[in-house]
Amino acid sequence: MRKVKVGIVGACGFMGQTTHIHAFTSLVNDCEVVAVVGSREKLLNTVADRFGIRKRYRSVEELCNDGDIEAAVVTLPPEWNLPIASKLLSSGKHVMCEKPLALSVESASNIVKVAKEHKRLLMVAYMKRYDPGVQMALELARQWEASGEMGSLLYARAHCFIGGKWTAGRELLAPVLRTDEPYGAMPERDPGPKWLSDELRKNLYGHGNLYYHFLHVHCHNINLMRAFLGDDCSIVGVNLRHRVRLVMFEFSKVPTILEVGGPIKHHGFDEHLTLYFEKGFMQIETPPPLLAQVPAKVTVHYGERSETVQVHADWDWSFRRQALHFIECIRDGKQPLTSGEDATRDIEVVEDIFKAHAASVNE
Repeated sequence: MRKVKVGIVGACGFMGQTTHIHAFTSLVNDCEVVAVVGSREKLLNTVADRFGIRKRYRSVEELCNDGDIEAAVVTLPPEWNLPIASKLLSSGKHVMCEKPLALSVESASNIVKVAKEHKRLLMVAYMKRYDPGVQMALELARQWEASGEMGSLLYARAHCFIGGKWTAGRELLAPVLRTDEPYGAMPERDPGPKWLSDELRKNLYGHGNLYYHFLHVHCHNINLMRAFLGDDCSIVGVNLRHRVRLVMFEFSKVPTILEVGGPIKHHGFDEHLTLYFEKGFMQIETPPPLLAQVPAKVTVHYGERSETVQVHADWDWSFRRQALHFIECIRDGKQPLTSGEDATRDIEVVEDIFKAHAASVNE
């Protein structure tokens, strides 16, 4: 079985050092991380030395010109994905990008277009979709839909309150190397949706911006909702005026609420998706994103039996499974579970939420 040779762009950042390099280098029988790209030379060499990565490039162009490398992983903030992913795809590399794919539907669609033109695979890193507990819950929900044993789906509730330790102390096991070197030159950033108001466009690139934060963090929740509920989605109501923000949807006529907010102080990671059926319910509690080897907790209540059970998935790490899926798709010529098209739809939903918000503010 051939090993896919991989280069990682942004490997010196927090997510690169704590997750993506670890995930891909763990796949010793499937791939080899042969190059890292970073603009700060001292840090780049230190990180590459730590992981035994032999090629160190100061620019994306150098990676593009390396014909030995088949795939690239882009672990940068989303405002850089449009220029960098497009360049990598155009050079013939398969690409996996951190989510969200871009800051607008237009930008995301342009990246997808480049991937299609060059017949390259484009995958987006929605690692929650690869969590073994989430995948087990999704299979169970599909079985219920086919058999009808739990009756009709009546309601769904997605919940994410920021405030817990989302890293779960991962940085203690994978210490982040740092530097005081200045960043090198970067391409022009994604301008975001053309329709954004002056208020939302102000300080766009950072979590202090409501649109950027919602898209960056809660695209995960929207992607998970769509995986379980389908893509027949319409927005019924939006209230983003408070620290707890509410969006009401209908998924194939099933009322669904997305509630997000924070920071709210707590020890764990307060995120779950609950599906209410006529004869019971299922709740999927996702772990802190960087907690390795702990799957989502799946709890099922069987109403007719008055029985609540926890369904256990295999111990594994969503980031490892995500990396393996990317490599397998390259080797086998398959389309990824979280494709560029899938990720573009999430951005479309977020844009629709904020258009509805703008309309409500102007009423």
